[in-house]
Amino acid sequence: DFVYRASKKFKLTGMVSLGDWRWENNVENVDIIDENQNVIGTVDLFIKDLHVGDAAQSTYAASLRYEFVKNGYVKLKYTYFDRYYSNFDPFSLTGANGGTESWRIPSYGLMSLHAGYRLQFEKSALQFRANAFNLLNSFYISDARTNQFGTAFDANSAGVFVGQGITFNLSLGFQF
Repeated sequence: DFVYRASKKFKLTGMVSLGDWRWENNVENVDIIDENQNVIGTVDLFIKDLHVGDAAQSTYAASLRYEFVKNGYVKLKYTYFDRYYSNFDPFSLTGANGGTESWRIPSYGLMSLHAGYRLQFEKSALQFRANAFNLLNSFYISDARTNQFGTAFDANSAGVFVGQGITFNLSLGFQF
């Protein structure tokens, strides 16, 4: 990550997170346990070299903050999520399905806008904040699970959570 202060009023921040998270090994003789904690069978899980699901392998973000008055700011931020594999049930990776890569969620970017002002008193402060998330009203899949509705390891069998559209919040804080 980095911070570059262009002037007293402008600050540019950014970050890059690059990963290649994969399962290291297959797992043999995994017990299958029922709701009464009884072992009802064993399976071998063929997960070696598959991407770990439920987290973007690459994330990039940048923001520009402008302090328009003393104790007041506005900040525009953009974050991009890439190489994001859906979570999966390891028991779906047995037999002929062993070693099948999880469904890759489409990449997406989100923009947000933040503003705040701090009113300082002698021994306390009042802080006002406003935030707008997903400012571009992007359609995106925020989370997914492979084979929720089938066994094809693709978008048609994945259960997904669609991200929210534009959302806003306001907050008022008092520090003493």
